[in-house]
Amino acid sequence: MAKKRQFDEIEVLGVMAKYFWQHGYASTKMDKLSTVTGLTKTSIYNAFGNKETVFKCIVDFYVEHHMSVVLRKLDSDKSISENLQYLFDSEFLNPENDLLTYGCLITNSIVELKSNEPALYEYVIRKFEQGRIATLAFFTQYEKTERLIDGIDAEHLTDYFLTFRQGLKVQSRGQRPHESLARSIHAFMLVLSTFEK
Repeated sequence: MAKKRQFDEIEVLGVMAKYFWQHGYASTKMDKLSTVTGLTKTSIYNAFGNKETVFKCIVDFYVEHHMSVVLRKLDSDKSISENLQYLFDSEFLNPENDLLTYGCLITNSIVELKSNEPALYEYVIRKFEQGRIATLAFFTQYEKTERLIDGIDAEHLTDYFLTFRQGLKVQSRGQRPHESLARSIHAFMLVLSTFEK
């Protein structure tokens, strides 16, 4: 019979995710994860495995708790503009979002891991693609209900949105002023509104 864990797994994953997110894969050491979680290295190894498997758990956690949760808050009965304005307001224009300057864990990891951690790089790419598929499914609802102008489909919108959102994440890492992000979002929304019927 498996021994019951003496800690809150979601809480621990959240703490470790924040550390990986802020410092990157290469700079994160198991000793430091032990310190920030208050768990022994043995407990971390027993619960999650080595650093590579810990990181995979973190990527899974991030996709579920920071990416998928965003899509679940959107309502296809509302316009695309309403949905994306809500998303940008809560993610990029919310002064209480203390994780904004960390950028995106997935984007950061893709850039970091490509040249020296091919297996982890492929894992993160697969997770990014899962997020893209979920985003495409959301925009497809608007295409099926003929709420997009001719010449714009769900694939166009998905690529446009994800490229812009990744750009905002990168911009946010440089701690760009709130006003700069707001201007970029305003311009994006003006263009987006021309795609809607």
